[in-house]
Amino acid sequence: MLNRRFFKTTLLSLLFAVSAALSFALPGTHFPAAVPTTPTLAQTPKGTIKGTVLDAATGEPLVGTTVIIEGTTIGTTSGADGGFTISNITPGGVSIIAQYLGYEVFRQNVIVRSGAEVSVEVSLRSEGISLDDVLVIARIDNESENVLLSGQREAVAAIQSVGAGEMSRKGIGDARAAVAQVSGVSRQEGVKNVFVRGLGDRYNATYLNGFPVPSEDPEYKNIALEFFGSDIIRNIGVGKVFGAANGGDVGGAVIDINSKVLVDRRALSVSLDGGVNSAAANQAEFAVENMTIELRNAYDATKFMQNVLRVRRHAVATVTNSLVKGTGCVENLVNLEGGATGGADVASEISISNELDNEPTKTTIKVNEGLTAGDYANVAVEDGNAGCAASLFAWTGYEF
Repeated sequence: MLNRRFFKTTLLSLLFAVSAALSFALPGTHFPAAVPTTPTLAQTPKGTIKGTVLDAATGEPLVGTTVIIEGTTIGTTSGADGGFTISNITPGGVSIIAQYLGYEVFRQNVIVRSGAEVSVEVSLRSEGISLDDVLVIARIDNESENVLLSGQREAVAAIQSVGAGEMSRKGIGDARAAVAQVSGVSRQEGVKNVFVRGLGDRYNATYLNGFPVPSEDPEYKNIALEFFGSDIIRNIGVGKVFGAANGGDVGGAVIDINSKVLVDRRALSVSLDGGVNSAAANQAEFAVENMTIELRNAYDATKFMQNVLRVRRHAVATVTNSLVKGTGCVENLVNLEGGATGGADVASEISISNELDNEPTKTTIKVNEGLTAGDYANVAVEDGNAGCAASLFAWTGYEF
């Protein structure tokens, strides 16, 4: 019984080994594999689209129109004759799009066949564009010489004008000098206003922006034209004929000064003028000769002249052949005291004759503390009479 069971077990093991050997290949052994075969197809020819882009209204070709296949990057632009060609298109249905500035977008469906060429005519319609209203504002430059000359040619009445442009070019500083540039107008030194054809202030009229301007001087009819500087003048019109817009009291000319107009919102102008008298500034020496000072009815119990001559600033004064005469009370004929500023230099030479009529003079020469009249060896003033009354009002004749 035992042997039979053993035999049966061995047989089963053998059958299992044989089955495994048939299922797996031995190492190093290769079995040929089955290679699937796929049928090879011939290359499908591509299609071509060719056409012309025209203006729908005029029929003229449109150069530079963009034509593309919708959904792709395949496209081209039209040439000088409006023609275009798109090649290498996969057969089937496609949609072409044509675009040109100022025209509506064009779309058309096209059937592309293999190896065939499709012709398309593209007509683009002009696209209307609605714009908002545009307001153009132009200002006439009434400062320009050309504009003023044009206005003179078109004017009904004879008028001549001088603009700010001409004034700047010629270096004119005020209205008086500008008006003198007009023919028939002249100016004279020492006279405030101008002459028009020989007629002076009485026969002329001055206007500012079309309105008459009163005079600052009651002795003159017209305001001085020097008051109007070139920086505020746009133009000046000189009308030499009678007109309904002007007054009737004019025999020479109407001078109408038009001021500048503020164009921008803000304007700022700063100017500074100054002057120095070179004959007086920092003058260390001065000389006066043959000077006569005459006092007339100056004597009063409450009034007198404090100094006829006063010299300060360490100056060297030379006053020769001078005379004080008349009626009046004088405290000091010569005051050489300068106080904190310093008085006259001791080298000064002063010679003044005193011919006041019987009126007292308190002091002939007054000097700074620490000095005496003897220190001024070259200062000679005739003695005056002591006893000048005290006063509430005093003044100095000449001060250096």
